[in-house]
Amino acid sequence: MIIGLAGHIDHGKTALVRALTGVDTDRLKEEKARGITIDLGFAYTDFQDGRTIGFVDVPGHERLVHTMIAGACGIDSVLLVVAVDDGIMPQTREHFDIMRFLGVRRGVFALTKADLADATRRQQVIEEIRSLQASFSPQMEIVPVSVETGEGLTDLRAALGRLAAPSRDARSNRRLRFSVDRSFTLAGIGTVVSGFVASGYVRGGDEVCLASGLEARVRSIQMAGRPVPVAGPGERCALNLTGRRIRKDAIERGDWVLAPPAAWTSDRADIELCLAHHPGLMIKAWSPVLAHHGAAQIPGHLVPIERDELRAGESGLVQVVLDRPAPLRHGDHIVLRDAGCSRTIGGGTIVDPRAPRRGRRTIRRLAQLAAMRPADEAEALAAVSRIAPGLVDLSAFAEDRDLPIEEAQDAARIADLAVLEADGRTFAIAPAADAILRAAVLAQLHAFHALEPTKSGLSLDGLRRGLREPLSRSALLSLLRAWSVEGHVIVERGEVRLPHHSTGLSETDSKIWSKTCHLLEVEPVPARLADIARTTGLHEAQVRQVFKRMARAGALVEAAPDHFLPRATLVRMAEAAVRLSHRGQGFTVAEFRDTVGVGRNLAVAVLELFDRKRFTARSGDSRRALRDSCTLFAGAGS
Repeated sequence: MIIGLAGHIDHGKTALVRALTGVDTDRLKEEKARGITIDLGFAYTDFQDGRTIGFVDVPGHERLVHTMIAGACGIDSVLLVVAVDDGIMPQTREHFDIMRFLGVRRGVFALTKADLADATRRQQVIEEIRSLQASFSPQMEIVPVSVETGEGLTDLRAALGRLAAPSRDARSNRRLRFSVDRSFTLAGIGTVVSGFVASGYVRGGDEVCLASGLEARVRSIQMAGRPVPVAGPGERCALNLTGRRIRKDAIERGDWVLAPPAAWTSDRADIELCLAHHPGLMIKAWSPVLAHHGAAQIPGHLVPIERDELRAGESGLVQVVLDRPAPLRHGDHIVLRDAGCSRTIGGGTIVDPRAPRRGRRTIRRLAQLAAMRPADEAEALAAVSRIAPGLVDLSAFAEDRDLPIEEAQDAARIADLAVLEADGRTFAIAPAADAILRAAVLAQLHAFHALEPTKSGLSLDGLRRGLREPLSRSALLSLLRAWSVEGHVIVERGEVRLPHHSTGLSETDSKIWSKTCHLLEVEPVPARLADIARTTGLHEAQVRQVFKRMARAGALVEAAPDHFLPRATLVRMAEAAVRLSHRGQGFTVAEFRDTVGVGRNLAVAVLELFDRKRFTARSGDSRRALRDSCTLFAGAGS
């Protein structure tokens, strides 16, 4: 567990850490000369229950609050120090606010220099502390201590021991993000960075990258001065990095070590902001700020979303626009200080790290932000999918929450969403939204074919422009490919058409097709060409000619000589092959024949077609499916 020290300058934070751990966290020559903490200091001690507790000592001077925030990021609990002779001071209040804005809700107040005051003075300061934390829940213990006499140190250790370690489960399934607050070199070792693991795990030997794009490898990991094989969410550690371009001056405080590939970054995010209670404080459009994210300090501006301005003590949605991009993620905490770096004005939690430049205040945008709030991935996906058009960019969702795409897909399925893929992107859609979008596309295609009967199909871009709801090209293509598998549309050479539309048919051929196409949908399998001709009273050669043309157009597949199958029928047969393969021992022609309900000759012909398409693999008399059935005709031109 990591405990951060906070409090006004000269209230005894460093002395208290030394008394608890035996470690002097003032390591710099200037710190020892001036008697104040200038940079971050770290110390560790083992408690009786076997836990190792780490302390992060931070500066208390108002000019070094930016360093204090860098050290406070990632702590589990706070040890807020108040000297009994001074009481609550300006930096006490500011540090307390910073902890609230960082989401730290557990800790202990240490009433230091207790030997300098009588019982009356102690009680006065205790009342000041209780007034300060009146809005803070749960309330924190207050322990009087003196490093000179040893008073209260045992009680303080016991109070710190009662702080339960936080759960790491919520961040353990995410990709690695490691916030860097120090970078240095050691002789014979090389570049070392220290910080905390915000999410995921890092192991010795892992390939990683920096937010700047540099690639590196983790040579070794140390935690509390001891080598360890792995570090997980919320743990402080030091990483020894090696790489062709990895040097101390290539990494600085505020950088991030991430799981490859190179990180997605953003220069704007919509956040839920809470303002401090400073008299006269007001935020309006493009108010300048200094944003603290992780250990980084980045200049930027604020733009209120729900109304024109926010005043002291108020909360609301705000867009923060940064001067440079950072690996912002959903749920990250941001602390905001004024542009003059004189006071902390507020803090917030990121709701959407890829906020739009326009349309911030539309009804639909506000609904999207409300849907994005839940931390539970399945709950958030279900809520977002209910907002038209209901198609969720699952790849972006995974990036925004540092999830492996497989985790995002699992969350989508829990939310009863269908998962689709196109152009390397993954999407999710609710059944109701899928039906609405499909109806809109089919209506547009029917109208297009009626107006342009000589054209082979409608271009993908033309189809996008005709939809009321905006969809990216990849999103629309993922839907079209899914509908193509189901036999609703055909996608070919960048154009979309209805399955029964073909410009290669004459008027006579069109009449033949209209008489015969319904016979191709007989279950479990359509009749042979000769049977269809006999049933309709048409010449067999004429029917064959039309079916050949429809096969070239992609509506039919000639599985065996004179035996044409609709694509949807073949997909159903492919699904049967997948089910048979799930038994783990493959399947024979006879098993496939009996499952799909066709004759042996046609069963052999279909399986040989599957073999040619590399959908199935044969070994002796047995076959097995190599992939999911929806990929059989997933290609745009298949």
